[in-house]
Amino acid sequence: MSFFAGLFVASSMVKAYSTVYEGFAMKAYYDAQAAMSQVKYKSLKLQAKEEGIRAMEAMNENLSTLIARGAAGGTLTMDGSNLITQFITHRTGVEDVFTARINEELQQNLGVIEFNSLRRAGKLSKKYGYINAVGQLGMDVASAYGTGLFDKDLTTQVKKGVGTKWQQINRPYQNPFTGMQTGSIY
Repeated sequence: MSFFAGLFVASSMVKAYSTVYEGFAMKAYYDAQAAMSQVKYKSLKLQAKEEGIRAMEAMNENLSTLIARGAAGGTLTMDGSNLITQFITHRTGVEDVFTARINEELQQNLGVIEFNSLRRAGKLSKKYGYINAVGQLGMDVASAYGTGLFDKDLTTQVKKGVGTKWQQINRPYQNPFTGMQTGSIY
């Protein structure tokens, strides 16, 4: 094997090695993104929970204000218009609390979905790093073989006028119908 053939093999191996580690790097990137999405959605979930707590506090504050006004006005707090107003306030407050709970659950589910998809993307990046490395190495070897880099006596063939395999394949082509010569059969 000539020096250049050895150099070619070594550089192809280094290229394949770097492609594999590019896959590892992409996996690490996606894993970090997954961890960040987990933190982000936990934060959003806590915000939704806090909104529910604020809605409940506002409802309790409104109810206590209604009851205090009714009692200060000398009316029964659990009868008539005071009771209807309390029911309406209670209903809207409960709706706000339930909406906040739904938002909390939604944020949790979105976080799980994004986390799982990013982790899966990382696993696939690692897998395709190996696949791409093998494919590139195969293409490099095929290209080198096609150019005649692995021929036993390359210098003798060139001196005899035979040339490398690439030179033989890439010879001028003469069209049998017109007699004109073109640069290559490919």
